[in-house]
Amino acid sequence: MRNWTTYIRDAFTSTAVDGDVLDELAQHAESTYDELRADGVSEQDALAKIDRLIDGWRTDPAALQRAVRRSIAVVPPSTSRSFFSGTIADALYGLRLMRSRPGYTATTTLTIALGLAAVTTLFSVAYGVLLRPLSWANGDGLVGVIESRGGKQGRIPGTMMNGSYVAWEDQPQTIEGIASWRDGTVTLTGVGDATRVTVASVTPSMFGVLRVQPLRGRAFAPAEGRQGNARFAILSYAMWQQQFGGREDVLNQQIVLDGSPYTIVGIMPRTFAFPTAKTQLWLPTEIVTVDGPNGVKRGQIFRALARLKPGVTTAQAGAEGTARAVAGADAGQVGMALFGARDPIQISVIDAAEAATAEVRPAIMVLLIASALLFATAIANVANMQLARATGRARELTIRAALGAATARLSRQLLIENALIGVAGAAIGVLLTLALHRPMPSMLPANFPRVDDITIDGRVLAFAAVLSVIASVAAGLVPMLHVRRLDLVRAMSENSLASAGAGRSRVALTRMFLVGSQNAVTSVLLVGAALLVRSFAA
Repeated sequence: MRNWTTYIRDAFTSTAVDGDVLDELAQHAESTYDELRADGVSEQDALAKIDRLIDGWRTDPAALQRAVRRSIAVVPPSTSRSFFSGTIADALYGLRLMRSRPGYTATTTLTIALGLAAVTTLFSVAYGVLLRPLSWANGDGLVGVIESRGGKQGRIPGTMMNGSYVAWEDQPQTIEGIASWRDGTVTLTGVGDATRVTVASVTPSMFGVLRVQPLRGRAFAPAEGRQGNARFAILSYAMWQQQFGGREDVLNQQIVLDGSPYTIVGIMPRTFAFPTAKTQLWLPTEIVTVDGPNGVKRGQIFRALARLKPGVTTAQAGAEGTARAVAGADAGQVGMALFGARDPIQISVIDAAEAATAEVRPAIMVLLIASALLFATAIANVANMQLARATGRARELTIRAALGAATARLSRQLLIENALIGVAGAAIGVLLTLALHRPMPSMLPANFPRVDDITIDGRVLAFAAVLSVIASVAAGLVPMLHVRRLDLVRAMSENSLASAGAGRSRVALTRMFLVGSQNAVTSVLLVGAALLVRSFAA
């Protein structure tokens, strides 16, 4: 225990100070020192503050007269420091604690980082694929058209067949127009080295349904989609720049695709990316009737889009499409081969974005929920470790409370300590998310929709920031409640076995609850993972 009277007397070697004045100065120095220590200031910084205080007294001996001496008093801890200075002191104290316990800090930070990275990565996928507006859906009313037979979709989900398409294409009442497309690749020759390019075979009505016009040249004419006339091509802006150097004379130039000549008739705008940003060429195609030449049944399956007329609902359009398809020519054998059923045709009309992601939406939602449960498990794990740590610091917290630190003050200290861990975990989690985002396109299936729309933007970073706040508050809530139950007299008494046992019992029950919650969530994740593996194998 420091003798403050001797400490101050040694400082006033050249100045005579009355004994009662010296006692009051010692009392004031001791109170200031205890208050600083209760606020989390280190012993070295607290002594430096006392030395500066003594220097002020020593340079103004007249201020130590009895009239002034009576004004010396112990300032209450609640008013001695501003809120912001106290917060900074708490943050510095928390950083010192993190540095003094590197193993604990690394464990809690990485636990939050891994959980945050998992849920943030899945959120970026869910937002980019399911929620981000389509870049090519100009205006309202763009819908996808899907055909099914007795609830069963075709071999390629989200598609329709040529018989239904042709039956609805002629003078529809609920839609402005309908168009179809199929993806593929071809070999481009005649322009540098032979290379494989991604193409989309579209009906000439596609650009009208999408309400987009070429940047240069023209769109396909209706007759250019017919069999034998499909020898025209439209370039993407990127291909125009990369393969042809952005030359203006590229229009009407011929290129060779899979050995056949095609004439370039247009160049699309820079922002146009249909059906994906990887599409480099658009070629015209024709949807023919089911009954081909010589009575041969011809089956085609493709994806289709339509534009609703103003005021028309998707249910109304679907009803018309179904009625047209049922009344039109239907190839039973072809339908059986493509759909595996002879049941009546049903046409569904849904939002274009939903139609484009219908295949992957359930899997993305399941994985997003699983990652959220994993994040919740990580928070419970950190909360359990924080509670164990707070239990070990019970005597320290009790001493600080006895020196004048209020319960709210101690709670703020614990909250700031958790906030520092949450911020560190969030920073590492964002770095892990960025690292996962780079190889993600190669990890996803080749036909995964809207891969180019998966980005790490401001929304994703804001989502990560919100999660870090949730993690900090949730992980620190249990230790804060434990601090509020501190009993100073019982906690300071080493012989109070009953109170110690009761306190340990409450902590044990809380930790058992946290561990049980983790086990329950982990069981759900394991069962879900097993089902996903089984579905993947099937």
